[in-house]
Amino acid sequence: MSNLPHTYDYIIAGAGSSGLSLAWHMLHSDLRDKQILVVDKDLEPQNDKTWCFWEKNAPVFENVVQKKWDESDIFVNGDHYHEQLIQYPYYSIRSGSYRAAILEELKTQPNITVLEAPIKKLSGSESFAELNTEKETYRAEYIFQSCFKPHLKKRAQYPLIQHFLGWEVSTSDDVFDPSSFILMDFDETYGSGIAFMYVLPWSGNWHCLNTPSFPSSRKN
Repeated sequence: MSNLPHTYDYIIAGAGSSGLSLAWHMLHSDLRDKQILVVDKDLEPQNDKTWCFWEKNAPVFENVVQKKWDESDIFVNGDHYHEQLIQYPYYSIRSGSYRAAILEELKTQPNITVLEAPIKKLSGSESFAELNTEKETYRAEYIFQSCFKPHLKKRAQYPLIQHFLGWEVSTSDDVFDPSSFILMDFDETYGSGIAFMYVLPWSGNWHCLNTPSFPSSRKN
């Protein structure tokens, strides 16, 4: 390990959705010229997550949007509701595309360093914050971290238990309607809470199927 720590204005510990979003917004703000270090143990983009959202205007990361829907379906208690999403279309972004696009932009900036290394320790004092890897020490005025779980001093009063299971399904024939996504198809047989299917059709023969459920029991 080096004797002298490397110094930056800001350090972002963790290059997931929140860390990269922060880095991108800093790059497009008054902080664009600050010396920034982004650290993560693995910087290889992987499509292991899908993020969806409504947006009235063109989304910030429009260049990596995989799919946009202007129509939605809801099925509940035998009824079917079909809605046109006139003001707020629904967008989907794959994590691999999002990560690759932001990392590519960050790496072109001379004042931003992107480092692939396991983060061993975070610490701080009144005058600086410090990050340690196996080989080096890095200091900054602030460290924004999303790589470790926060220290929760108080549990939530009403914790929500959620189970989420998803599949990607492809078929030999076009059987899906890619113009509309199923926001909720409620499972009426699920009696211990709330459960529904959530279907994102990427094309006529390929879609993402998710099954969230919210059990009514709570953890003690």
